[in-house]
Amino acid sequence: MVILILGDNMDLNWLLGFIEGEGCFNLSFHIRNNYVYRFVEFQLAQGEREVLEKVKDLLASQNIQSHIYDVPNYSSSRGGQGSWHLTISKHSDLIKLVKLLESLEWHSKKRMSFEKWKRGLDMLSTSVRSVEDLKAFAKLSLDINPKGKGKYKWTPEFIDENCSFKDGWVVLNNSRGY
Repeated sequence: MVILILGDNMDLNWLLGFIEGEGCFNLSFHIRNNYVYRFVEFQLAQGEREVLEKVKDLLASQNIQSHIYDVPNYSSSRGGQGSWHLTISKHSDLIKLVKLLESLEWHSKKRMSFEKWKRGLDMLSTSVRSVEDLKAFAKLSLDINPKGKGKYKWTPEFIDENCSFKDGWVVLNNSRGY
Protein backbone atom coordinates (compact mmCIF):
# COMPACT_ATOMS: atom_id res chain seq x y z
CA MET A 1 0.00 0.00 0.00
CA VAL A 2 1.27 3.45 -0.97
CA ILE A 3 0.44 6.39 1.28
CA LEU A 4 1.49 9.86 0.24
CA ILE A 5 0.57 12.88 2.32
CA LEU A 6 2.08 16.02 0.88
CA GLY A 7 1.11 19.68 0.58
CA ASP A 8 -0.36 21.03 -2.69
CA ASN A 9 2.95 22.24 -4.17
CA MET A 10 4.75 19.11 -2.99
CA ASP A 11 2.02 16.99 -4.58
CA LEU A 12 2.39 18.72 -7.94
CA ASN A 13 6.18 18.52 -7.81
CA TRP A 14 5.92 14.82 -6.90
CA LEU A 15 3.55 14.40 -9.87
CA LEU A 16 6.00 16.11 -12.23
CA GLY A 17 8.86 13.93 -10.96
CA PHE A 18 6.73 10.85 -11.54
CA ILE A 19 5.88 12.04 -15.05
CA GLU A 20 9.54 12.79 -15.77
CA GLY A 21 10.41 9.22 -14.80
CA GLU A 22 7.42 7.24 -16.05
CA GLY A 23 5.37 9.48 -18.37
CA CYS A 24 4.72 8.70 -22.02
CA PHE A 25 3.81 11.51 -24.41
CA ASN A 26 2.21 9.65 -27.30
CA LEU A 27 1.40 10.76 -30.84
CA SER A 28 -0.07 7.99 -32.97
CA PHE A 29 -2.63 7.11 -35.61
CA HIS A 30 -6.00 5.38 -35.63
CA ILE A 31 -7.70 3.86 -38.65
CA ARG A 32 -11.48 3.75 -39.08
CA ASN A 33 -13.01 2.64 -42.39
CA ASN A 34 -9.63 3.26 -44.06
CA TYR A 35 -9.59 6.92 -42.91
CA VAL A 36 -6.46 7.92 -40.99
CA TYR A 37 -6.86 9.96 -37.79
CA ARG A 38 -4.15 11.55 -35.66
CA PHE A 39 -4.29 10.61 -31.97
CA VAL A 40 -2.66 12.34 -28.99
CA GLU A 41 -2.49 10.76 -25.56
CA PHE A 42 -0.63 10.99 -22.29
CA GLN A 43 0.05 7.78 -20.38
CA LEU A 44 1.66 6.53 -17.19
CA ALA A 45 2.34 2.84 -16.55
CA GLN A 46 2.92 1.42 -13.09
CA GLY A 47 2.84 -1.96 -11.39
CA GLU A 48 0.83 -0.62 -8.44
CA ARG A 49 -2.66 0.72 -9.03
CA GLU A 50 -2.56 2.72 -5.75
CA VAL A 51 0.16 5.01 -7.10
CA LEU A 52 -1.91 5.77 -10.19
CA GLU A 53 -4.95 6.41 -8.00
CA LYS A 54 -2.90 9.12 -6.26
CA VAL A 55 -2.00 10.59 -9.65
CA LYS A 56 -5.63 10.44 -10.74
CA ASP A 57 -6.70 12.29 -7.58
CA LEU A 58 -4.06 14.98 -8.14
CA LEU A 59 -5.15 15.41 -11.74
CA ALA A 60 -8.81 15.57 -10.68
CA SER A 61 -7.90 18.36 -8.24
CA GLN A 62 -6.78 20.29 -11.34
CA ASN A 63 -10.01 19.40 -13.22
CA ILE A 64 -8.19 16.93 -15.46
CA GLN A 65 -10.02 13.69 -16.17
CA SER A 66 -7.97 10.50 -16.48
CA HIS A 67 -8.70 6.79 -16.70
CA ILE A 68 -6.94 3.80 -15.15
CA TYR A 69 -7.05 0.36 -16.71
CA ASP A 70 -5.34 -2.98 -16.23
CA VAL A 71 -2.95 -4.37 -18.84
CA PRO A 72 -2.44 -7.96 -17.60
CA ASN A 73 0.19 -9.13 -20.11
CA TYR A 74 2.14 -5.91 -20.49
CA SER A 75 5.70 -6.87 -21.35
CA SER A 76 8.13 -4.40 -19.93
CA SER A 77 10.94 -4.22 -17.45
CA ARG A 78 8.50 -5.84 -15.03
CA GLY A 79 9.07 -9.15 -16.84
CA GLY A 80 5.55 -9.44 -18.26
CA GLN A 81 3.91 -9.25 -14.82
CA GLY A 82 1.33 -6.82 -16.11
CA SER A 83 0.73 -3.26 -15.10
CA TRP A 84 -1.80 -0.52 -14.65
CA HIS A 85 -2.03 2.37 -17.10
CA LEU A 86 -3.39 5.85 -16.51
CA THR A 87 -4.34 7.69 -19.68
CA ILE A 88 -5.54 11.12 -20.67
CA SER A 89 -6.81 11.40 -24.24
CA LYS A 90 -9.66 13.94 -24.23
CA HIS A 91 -8.39 17.07 -26.00
CA SER A 92 -9.68 19.53 -23.38
CA ASP A 93 -8.02 17.53 -20.59
CA LEU A 94 -4.75 17.37 -22.52
CA ILE A 95 -4.80 21.17 -22.85
CA LYS A 96 -5.29 21.46 -19.06
CA LEU A 97 -2.41 19.01 -18.52
CA VAL A 98 -0.17 21.16 -20.73
CA LYS A 99 -1.00 24.27 -18.70
CA LEU A 100 -0.30 22.43 -15.45
CA LEU A 101 3.02 20.99 -16.63
CA GLU A 102 4.14 24.33 -18.05
CA SER A 103 3.64 25.89 -14.61
CA LEU A 104 6.11 23.48 -12.95
CA GLU A 105 9.90 23.37 -12.94
CA TRP A 106 11.21 20.42 -14.95
CA HIS A 107 14.46 18.63 -14.04
CA SER A 108 14.99 16.14 -16.85
CA LYS A 109 15.33 15.81 -20.62
CA LYS A 110 11.73 14.54 -20.71
CA ARG A 111 10.88 18.23 -21.14
CA MET A 112 12.07 17.96 -24.77
CA SER A 113 9.59 15.13 -25.42
CA PHE A 114 6.87 17.20 -23.78
CA GLU A 115 7.61 20.21 -26.03
CA LYS A 116 7.46 18.06 -29.18
CA TRP A 117 4.27 16.38 -27.95
CA LYS A 118 2.72 19.84 -27.39
CA ARG A 119 3.42 20.65 -31.06
CA GLY A 120 1.60 17.44 -32.02
CA LEU A 121 -1.33 18.43 -29.80
CA ASP A 122 -1.38 21.86 -31.48
CA MET A 123 -1.55 20.11 -34.87
CA LEU A 124 -4.91 18.65 -33.89
CA SER A 125 -6.41 22.15 -33.92
CA THR A 126 -5.95 22.29 -37.70
CA SER A 127 -7.32 19.82 -40.19
CA VAL A 128 -5.03 17.63 -42.26
CA ARG A 129 -4.79 19.32 -45.64
CA SER A 130 -2.40 16.89 -47.29
CA VAL A 131 -0.41 13.71 -46.86
CA GLU A 132 2.50 16.05 -46.00
CA ASP A 133 0.62 17.21 -42.87
CA LEU A 134 0.27 13.60 -41.77
CA LYS A 135 3.96 12.95 -42.47
CA ALA A 136 4.92 15.96 -40.29
CA PHE A 137 2.88 14.48 -37.44
CA ALA A 138 4.55 11.06 -37.96
CA LYS A 139 8.02 12.65 -37.95
CA LEU A 140 7.25 14.46 -34.71
CA SER A 141 6.08 11.18 -33.20
CA LEU A 142 9.35 9.51 -34.17
CA ASP A 143 11.33 12.45 -32.75
CA ILE A 144 9.60 12.01 -29.39
CA ASN A 145 10.54 8.33 -29.21
CA PRO A 146 13.69 7.69 -31.27
CA LYS A 147 14.08 4.22 -29.73
CA GLY A 148 10.83 3.16 -31.39
CA LYS A 149 11.97 3.93 -34.95
CA GLY A 150 12.67 0.30 -35.80
CA LYS A 151 9.27 -0.96 -34.67
CA TYR A 152 7.10 2.02 -35.53
CA LYS A 153 5.03 1.47 -38.68
CA TRP A 154 3.78 5.02 -39.24
CA THR A 155 6.91 6.55 -40.74
CA PRO A 156 6.82 9.23 -43.44
CA GLU A 157 7.91 6.52 -45.89
CA PHE A 158 5.02 4.25 -44.87
CA ILE A 159 2.60 7.16 -45.34
CA ASP A 160 4.04 7.93 -48.81
CA GLU A 161 3.63 4.30 -49.86
CA ASN A 162 0.23 3.60 -48.29
CA CYS A 163 -1.80 6.80 -47.98
CA SER A 164 -3.44 9.31 -50.26
CA PHE A 165 -5.50 12.48 -49.84
CA LYS A 166 -9.07 12.15 -51.13
CA ASP A 167 -12.05 14.45 -50.61
CA GLY A 168 -10.44 16.24 -47.67
CA TRP A 169 -9.34 13.06 -45.86
CA VAL A 170 -6.16 11.02 -45.63
CA VAL A 171 -7.06 7.48 -46.66
CA LEU A 172 -5.13 4.25 -46.13
CA ASN A 173 -4.98 2.80 -49.65
CA ASN A 174 -4.48 -0.80 -48.61
CA SER A 175 -5.73 -1.80 -45.15
CA ARG A 176 -3.81 -5.09 -45.50
CA GLY A 177 -0.60 -3.05 -45.16
CA TYR A 178 -1.71 -2.03 -41.73
